[in-house]
Amino acid sequence: MPRNSLLTDLFEVKHIKTIYHIFIVILIILFLNTVVHDFVDTGSINLGFRPIIAGFGKFHIALMLWCCMQTSTFLIYPCFRMWALFRKNFTAGSPMKKLWDWSAVVLFVSYQCGFIAAAVKALLWFDLPPASSVAYLMEMTRFLMKAHAFIRSNVPRALVSGKKHADSKPTSPDTYQGLPSFSKYAYFLFAPTLVYRDEYPRTKQIRWRVVARHALEVIGVVFYISFILERFLAPLFEKFGHAKISSGSFVLSLFGSIMPGSLSFLCAFYSLLHAWMNGAAELLRFADRMFYRDWWNESTFAGYIRSWNVVVHDWLYTYVYKDCVEHVFRNCRPLATVAVFTVSSVFHELILAFTFRFFYPVMFVQFEFLGLMLMFVTKRLGKNVGNVLLWLVLSIGNGLHLSLYNMEYYARRNCPDIGDSIVDYMVPVSWSCNGISHNPNWTITAPWSLP
Repeated sequence: MPRNSLLTDLFEVKHIKTIYHIFIVILIILFLNTVVHDFVDTGSINLGFRPIIAGFGKFHIALMLWCCMQTSTFLIYPCFRMWALFRKNFTAGSPMKKLWDWSAVVLFVSYQCGFIAAAVKALLWFDLPPASSVAYLMEMTRFLMKAHAFIRSNVPRALVSGKKHADSKPTSPDTYQGLPSFSKYAYFLFAPTLVYRDEYPRTKQIRWRVVARHALEVIGVVFYISFILERFLAPLFEKFGHAKISSGSFVLSLFGSIMPGSLSFLCAFYSLLHAWMNGAAELLRFADRMFYRDWWNESTFAGYIRSWNVVVHDWLYTYVYKDCVEHVFRNCRPLATVAVFTVSSVFHELILAFTFRFFYPVMFVQFEFLGLMLMFVTKRLGKNVGNVLLWLVLSIGNGLHLSLYNMEYYARRNCPDIGDSIVDYMVPVSWSCNGISHNPNWTITAPWSLP
């Protein structure tokens, strides 16, 4: 059914709109701070473009590779139709029909594995920078999820169609023998949803001013995050690998990254799940825009997982959790939950590993172990305490995540003797190459004992 995004409705309230304006003012002040700092310090003005220029380098190559992935995903449709139509020529229950069906399963799984391998190989071959890499790998994951959703949703229809509609005529321009047309598949590939349906609620027209506003918001948030990286995070970690860092400096860097990490987290949420998704929905006249719920009010980690990213959660629930409960683990819901977390953490880690060109499973540990533990711990807390704890865990977790990845990224840039073997790729160097030295002069003095 047609639904607005939650922030779209909240921004109709003038008090909430004022908070939005405050964030815009903070962006302007941060922009002016960057201009003045660079002019006074270096005599030049770069407007905070350095992370953007460095991060989005070779973006035209990423677009070219995206077109290749899009074409490959389009080709799934004729292959699916061919499988569905040819299987009707076999006798029900015959060995040839089973062979045809299982061959299709093996080919589709092989295609998915080959799709990942080819996409990653192309990324490494062209050596895409971090921002271009993360956008490209997120699109790779989206194509995989879309393809799986289409096949998983329509294979049962093809099986039923083979029994009921073997001699039927087209019932509408959009279906033939119970199967969706290519136009439905193409719309699904671009629509801001990951769960396949033949029909989605649609708006009557495109509001181009809304599209333009959301596009400007995405651009503004990119600059916002660029300022945060250049002004707050890079100075904390850019010397890692040059010389040993004292344990005191490391602790200060860790806590110094919590607030920038929280701001980056909120910016990424707003840019991707609100501005980008609503802009795409407006362009495609897609009316169901419940891309997230009020996750900021949640008091349990399980509630946060369900409401933070509704688009991905619906896919995981529909195609992973339900299938595991019904067909794999036979109503064992805890194992199905573990499977969901495993799939999510593996793909998060895959994106980060090939974006930064090193394997540092911080995200995997956060999802697979801490996430599952927090699901059970936060169930027993009150609403207010649970909400405070959730925000505290998110803030510290994002700060720790940014700290460890920045440490490793700069250590690999600054350390001279890093090889290209798989072992060098898998083993972190930030703790060994001019790593952290313990400060033996730390003392703790009680406040009442001060002179």
